[in-house]
Amino acid sequence: LAIKKGSNRKALTETIYSVKGQEDVPNRSELFVLLTKARDEAHRFAIKANRSAKSKSITVSKLDTIVGIGPQRRMALLKKFKSMDAIINASSRDLKEIPGITPAIIKSLKALN
Repeated sequence: LAIKKGSNRKALTETIYSVKGQEDVPNRSELFVLLTKARDEAHRFAIKANRSAKSKSITVSKLDTIVGIGPQRRMALLKKFKSMDAIINASSRDLKEIPGITPAIIKSLKALN
């Protein structure tokens, strides 16, 4: 069973499909209300899951994958270099100016390139 918004996406013009094809269900019936609520809930759930996945992808940085770079070092790097490309392309000497940046971290940063 499936329900789809009807012509011009107007309320109460939903089209209901079953294995037998298109079904006629009265707009005010309990079945119609149940089906529209189920459709709306499934849609809400899908939107919430999509937003959650998108939010996670926005907040995760390549810097988070490097052992030894936590929030403070990440902020210090971004404050000085302004972007990931600038950090990756920075010289070892410039990177060493950031407190706590070790040769191992520099090697890991260069490996991101």
